[in-house]
Order: sequence, then structure tokens, then C-alpha cells
Amino acid sequence: SIFRPPAMRFPLVAISVALGESDNFSCESVATTENATAGLEELRHKLHVLPWVAAKAELQEEQSKRAEGFVFRALATHPECVKDFDALPDDVVRCPQLMYKSAIQRFFGANATDLAEDTWQEAVSHRDAAGEPHVRWPSVLETPTIWLRDLRSSAFWDCEPHFPWVSALQDLAPSVAQEAHGVAGMLGAAYKYLRPDGAWDVLNLYRGGEWQAEACEAMPTTCAFLQANVPTARDSWVVPNNEEVVLLRSSADTFVPEHSGAVNNQINVHFTISGAGSAVLTVGGKGKELQDGKALCFQDSFSHSLNHTHEGDRYTLVIRVIHPDVLTHPKLKA
Repeated sequence: SIFRPPAMRFPLVAISVALGESDNFSCESVATTENATAGLEELRHKLHVLPWVAAKAELQEEQSKRAEGFVFRALATHPECVKDFDALPDDVVRCPQLMYKSAIQRFFGANATDLAEDTWQEAVSHRDAAGEPHVRWPSVLETPTIWLRDLRSSAFWDCEPHFPWVSALQDLAPSVAQEAHGVAGMLGAAYKYLRPDGAWDVLNLYRGGEWQAEACEAMPTTCAFLQANVPTARDSWVVPNNEEVVLLRSSADTFVPEHSGAVNNQINVHFTISGAGSAVLTVGGKGKELQDGKALCFQDSFSHSLNHTHEGDRYTLVIRVIHPDVLTHPKLKA
């Protein structure tokens, strides 16, 4: 049978806003009209088929992301979504926080920083019966899906005082590089939902609490070293990928747009193996040039992006570990 998408009234309104064809649209009006009669799953389905509609309307990528941002923001205000604030604790995934985060990322991807800022302001305005904020994001540049209290926030961290094994990992750079280049054919497209420009590929070494046998057989020196140091605090996980290890590869003219991790209790050890060239990693609005054989540590909850403009492939190990405050004070969770 021929696939026929359902009525797309709301996404088409969002697209008209993205194209500048309407100046009287508001998320509040959508929340009180269509959202009042449509189920949350129906709106989510419309979000899934929005790329089809955007293609039919011949939208540019930025316009499409802008339209998706409006959809996510409206989803965040849906009554079925908002009820998560009172029904669930703040150390689990809650619908409004996830939708607001997704909207902010889409607006950043559309270079609509004013809309991202406005969405953040709306998110943190929600209060409980005692007047306490439901969403505790300190800025539009740090919007994880789950916010755990009493953890320090810093875009970049000094690696070695908190993770002494990073120095030894850097000493292993030649061996890690040889193994990484040897598995080039095993990498596949990375995190398609982030919609990167260019070629960005991934190979999972440690994911979901399991070391990946095939990958580790191909990278024995790398895995043997990391298995002695990761995970750092398995009993402190609040999401399945709180700690993980991935091998990433980017090629010339690749840009990975702004995105943030799931929780503010995780630090990414971003170890550039080879091909750093002029690549820049930007975290929380601060850009740093990458260097071969060197690691940068940053808090995954901050908005971060990667720009690779030079020729050649860049290989990187990203080792996600638990925040130093949790390691020092394991009771720090929610």
C-alpha cells in the first residue's frame, strides 16, 4: 500500500513560521488549541513525519530544524507531557525537560539563538506547588535531559587531577592510533538524529554496561587499558549510557551541531588519536583546537559542537565517565 501521511495542520503552521509567513504564531496558542484535542502520541507521530513535510515544502536544513524546534516546544507544553513534573522525580527522564532540550538543540542548529534562549526561559519558569523550579538548568548552554543537584558545573575540566589514568592513555597514543586505523572498515554512521553535516562515524567499544567483543578483539591494547579504568562508578548510573567508550571518525568539512548529553553527572574524556588538524571542539560557547595525542575533558551536559574543516580523517576516542563530585561523594544523585 502507498504510505499517506496523516493531516499535518500543526507542523505546516510551524513550517509557515520557519518561512516567515506568519507573525502571530505562539506555542501557547498551539498548546491551547490543537494540543487540547490531540493525544501526545499523535503529536509525536507528526514530529516523526515532519521531515517528509519539510522535504515536500522544499525547506532548507535550517528552516526544517527551526520548524522542528517549534514542534518540540509545543510538545513540552502538552498536558500529558507536563504531568511528568508532578508524577516523576527529577532524577529520571521527564517529558517536558526532554522536549525543551530537543527544541533548544534544534533552534541552535537553525542558528536561531534568540528562540533557543526564549525556550530556555520558558522551561525554567515552571514551578512546583512550593515555588521551586521543576527545571534547574543554569543557562541555555547547559540543558541535559536529567539535572542532578549539588554537582559543580564547568564546561572544561582539568583531566589529570580527576582522572589520573588519562596521562597514561596519552602515552599509548601510537598504539591506539595503529589499532584505530586498523578498524576503519568497522565504523558506521554516528548519531544520525543529530543531523551532522559531512561524514561522522562511530564504533562502540563499551556501551550499555558491556564491552563489545568484536571491537575489543580488533583493538586489544586500547580495550585492555580502558577496562582497567572504566566504568568508574557503575552504581551511580541514572541512564544506560552514563559511562561508555566510542571510537569516532570525522572527515573533511564535517560539522557536528550543538547538542548536550543526557545527564550533568558525566564527563567526556575527548582523546584525539590522530588527524586533529585545525579541528575545533566548542563546549559551552568556548572553542578549543584539538591536538593529536592529547585529551580534553568536558562536561557532557553543556552544549557542544565540533568543526572539522581540514583535509583528512580525524580519529578520536570519547570515554564517558562519572562526574568527580559523584566519585568523591557517591550519595550525590538527585
